[in-house]
Amino acid sequence: MYTMLHKISILLIFILYITQVKSIFIDTEVDPENLLSCNELYSVIFTDINKITEYIDENIYYLKQKFPICIDLLVRNGRLEALDYYLDELDKRRIEYRKSLSYSINSIKKELDDVNIKYRYQKIEYKNIYPASQWAQSLDNIYVEIKFAHRHDSPGCLEVEDKKIDIKEDSLSFSGTCSLGDDYIRIDYHIKLYKKINIAASVHESGAVGRYRFTLKKAERGFWEKLLADGEEPHSNMRIWYEMKEKYQDELMGYEKDEDEENDKDGKDKEDSDDDKDEKDNDDKKEEIKKEEPKKEEKKKEEPKKEENKKEEPKKEEIKKEEPKKEEKKKEEPKKEEKKKEEPKKEEKKKEETKKEEIKKEEPKKEEKKKEEPKKEEKKKEEPKKEEKKKEEKKSEELRKEETKKGEPKKEKPKKTETKKEDPKKEKKEESKEKKN
Repeated sequence: MYTMLHKISILLIFILYITQVKSIFIDTEVDPENLLSCNELYSVIFTDINKITEYIDENIYYLKQKFPICIDLLVRNGRLEALDYYLDELDKRRIEYRKSLSYSINSIKKELDDVNIKYRYQKIEYKNIYPASQWAQSLDNIYVEIKFAHRHDSPGCLEVEDKKIDIKEDSLSFSGTCSLGDDYIRIDYHIKLYKKINIAASVHESGAVGRYRFTLKKAERGFWEKLLADGEEPHSNMRIWYEMKEKYQDELMGYEKDEDEENDKDGKDKEDSDDDKDEKDNDDKKEEIKKEEPKKEEKKKEEPKKEENKKEEPKKEEIKKEEPKKEEKKKEEPKKEEKKKEEPKKEEKKKEETKKEEIKKEEPKKEEKKKEEPKKEEKKKEEPKKEEKKKEEKKSEELRKEETKKGEPKKEKPKKTETKKEDPKKEKKEESKEKKN
């Protein structure tokens, strides 16, 4: 009974202690259930930085528990001035916030990097290249190195993004994207291996700058005659990795000699067995030749027939080609007949048009003739007057000649001179009238 009372008293003391500790951090007027959330803090109080200290003092208990959420909210929304002031106030109250700050900053960096990688090369045309590579081997491993360029002696990309590596028992593939100057490049490398490898024991890593290395574990220890499987041709920019070859040269030379001796023994046994097989094959071939002779004779007889058929084939093809032409001609004949019927009508129309044009051309000539007719009539009226004048002039000249012969001047002389003087005036008047007409 005493022990039970003792335990209950201890619990009551502990509860009183906790309530006293809470009262240190929380004002008696503030109810923890009615405290603002971080979203309300961001939207209401942090619009005015001067109110941050009041909020912190009033809600210190809430902030000690929830300040990482508030820091993350301010960082994500870019409210750096409020964040600076808020962290300063937390620092004054000796609240540790460094881990939550670094976590929120690093998380945003990672998200932004992921977005940058995802949309960095979107809607851009890539240049696909098969990268330059070199290889070597030891008895246990195959060594392959890829350079992020299309040739060994040309500059390449320093880093590759979006790497995709696929190692299988009989193949190796590598792909990725990179930028070289203004060009965007996609690298695709794929080979089929000569023999199988151990996937679990194979390793790959970044080599020197702009290179990537593979160490492929052989499934069976031994010497590979080549890297690629049968039927696969090596690419023009693939070569031997001489540095690695020199490193394992002694190991491979001894193994190559042992393999050569075994191959020689196997070769002799194969030669003996091959000779026996050749004799049997020769006998079989002779029998086949005898069976095929009658078939060949039949083929010879059929050859002239085939040649005749071949000669006739082009003629048949020509006939087939000409058939659609004939059909087209038949279709065109009624059209031609219609055209012939229409031709005389067209000629008549042309003649009528020419007549109309000639009539149009002659109309101005007729009008000119009509205008000239009164002029001609006036000339006809003036002709008898001119003839009279000429007769008078002839008479006056005859009189002058007679007088000169007799040497006696006559009284009519001045009259004649007057007539002469009057005549040119009249002639000028008449000429002016003709011009006006």
